[in-house]
Amino acid sequence: MSNRTPERVTAVDAHAAGGVVRLVTGGFPVPRGRTMTAKADTLARRHSGLCGALTLEPRGHDGVVLAVLCEPVTSGADAGIVFLHGGGPLPLCGHGLIGVATIAIERRLIVPRAPGTLHLDTAAGMVAVAFDAVDSQGGTRVRNARYTGPAAFVLAGGVALDLRSRTVRVDVAFGGTEFLVIADSESAGVPLARAHVSDLRRAAGAILSAAGSSIAAVHPADGSIREFGGVVFTGPPERSDAQLRCQAIYAEGAVDRSPSGSAVSGTMAVLDRMGLAGREPVILESLTGTIMRARIVEHVEVGATPGVRVEVEGSAWIIADHEFHVAPDDPLAHGVSW
Repeated sequence: MSNRTPERVTAVDAHAAGGVVRLVTGGFPVPRGRTMTAKADTLARRHSGLCGALTLEPRGHDGVVLAVLCEPVTSGADAGIVFLHGGGPLPLCGHGLIGVATIAIERRLIVPRAPGTLHLDTAAGMVAVAFDAVDSQGGTRVRNARYTGPAAFVLAGGVALDLRSRTVRVDVAFGGTEFLVIADSESAGVPLARAHVSDLRRAAGAILSAAGSSIAAVHPADGSIREFGGVVFTGPPERSDAQLRCQAIYAEGAVDRSPSGSAVSGTMAVLDRMGLAGREPVILESLTGTIMRARIVEHVEVGATPGVRVEVEGSAWIIADHEFHVAPDDPLAHGVSW
């Protein structure tokens, strides 16, 4: 047995449209660096074990996104925020922004300079998260939150991918932080339902493999971005108030429980390219039955490529307060992934 004292970390969990964000509140290293990207990279590199402990089993699962507050580097920001998934950094997380804003306001962790809006510095730049809050006997409740993400655009439309059993036409879109292959689930031959998640994972793997060998995904304004982050399957919704079902499955096989801010933005870029986005908000549903609302707020140019900026709105609920213990002699101290 080791005589070292176990590390103790406190955190608050919220789910935003089904996606879980875990905001650490104590006992965690302070992210260091001159930029938000450097802060995220340094945290993931120097403290990968502790990051893995809080995002992987047995303390986490593949749906948990870790959020760490820190000092911002951009003038005017209320706070900096670093996102990590599976121990690795994320430039931005849509449901994470909604969840962090909800926790921060309801628990009074941050007092925003501008009433009704949190300005959060991220590795993808500063993001303004507007929120609607009401006071009740139980305290402040954030009913919903919304943010406008980085520019999304369609890189290629109607690309034919040859899979073993069929040819599937897909759209390749950038969702603001990553390239996504967007495919109609019926065309891919897989029902868009929770009972078929394992089939969706297999189909996503085959689609990513085919896309990677036939499509050069290079960001027109940032040549360092050149990998596919995942597949987004679309199909008809089950909810009467939704227009589309939208399910993201990431390259490592993780299944987003929310409609996914990046997937929503990429899908909206495709709808706009097809002339179907319109001016009214589009409601997109996840496999869990939760929704995000999206609307195009601006048309922009990304290099020479036309793009859009999408406002994404959702609701979050605080679901847990944690005190984690990471003992040095625990064989799963740093978590395990499957």
